[in-house]
Amino acid sequence: MKIKNILYLGWLGQGNVGDDVLFELFKTLFYKYSTLHQKNIAVNIDTFHQDRRYQMSLSSYDLIVLGAGSLMHLPYWINICKEAMNVDIPVVSWGSGIDGNYKNDQELTEKVASMKQYQSFYEKIDYLSVRGPLTKKALEKIGIKNDIHEIGDPALHYVAETYGDIMDSPDNKKQILINWGTSYNNIFGHNEEKVENELVKVINDLLAQGYNVKIYPIWTEDILAVQKLTAKVADKRCEAQTVVYDAKGTQKIIQDSFLTINMKLHANILSASANKPFISLAYRGKCFDFSHTVQCLDYTVATDQLTASNIIQLVEHINNNYDDIINNFIRAKKIYHPRLLDSIKFIANLLH
Repeated sequence: MKIKNILYLGWLGQGNVGDDVLFELFKTLFYKYSTLHQKNIAVNIDTFHQDRRYQMSLSSYDLIVLGAGSLMHLPYWINICKEAMNVDIPVVSWGSGIDGNYKNDQELTEKVASMKQYQSFYEKIDYLSVRGPLTKKALEKIGIKNDIHEIGDPALHYVAETYGDIMDSPDNKKQILINWGTSYNNIFGHNEEKVENELVKVINDLLAQGYNVKIYPIWTEDILAVQKLTAKVADKRCEAQTVVYDAKGTQKIIQDSFLTINMKLHANILSASANKPFISLAYRGKCFDFSHTVQCLDYTVATDQLTASNIIQLVEHINNNYDDIINNFIRAKKIYHPRLLDSIKFIANLLH
């Protein structure tokens, strides 16, 4: 039996559910849908060491995967891929994306200009797949001649691929989850304190309506922000989750809610994965990139335009259109799941 080695690149082991769930899902899908075992090929999937003072050799790898997440514009990851290309190791991207201060394709100009330097890299990559239409549009504006495969964010399919179907959903229409955290003011409007104060008003309104609220982090560096927001509300019906659970634990918490209101991208994606409507507190462009794919731009509010009243209105709108929103998720999964599986099969074929 032959052994092939894959190196998966991503921000892993940093206490961030979003990045970790993508690596977990890549392994799950690869071992589930690849047919390499039928050809007497075993595959080992490694991750890249996160300490930049520790140099790893790429020579033992047969394939480099630029993983899902916002990696496509970051020189650290691209330079690793270029190093692999220089020694003829195949390189692919898997549902990767870009991030920045854009809300639509008309606002991509600055990001496109900064990415232009990597045009030759994008054109040399053996398989170029991206997570959303805004990432694809940015690459098209650069003038990439390589085929660009829009496969959606892989985590949209986490529940179906991990549990076989949607998890059992309790009848808990009074539990609202709010994901809060920090990006150290690198958000639209550059003022997390202002957004936080609007959320205090939102939570007080929801409590007055009879909802229970849980505020939760999906990154360990978000825990202090969660505690601070909860302290400002100062109501026992508003609970703070002060640990970060892994993807399975986080998914269960989401599943036990009626809807979610989220700052971080993968809180929204895991919500959609479980067919739970979300309101995206869009702090950067990647949130709009995802909302396009599940037809939820109406429930995506940039942090520099956010007010308590518009969030409360969106909660009411979700109550009145709950099934329609879930149907948007179902349609998106039907579109993107076949593309996701095609990406896995193509990547596997590079190891023959």
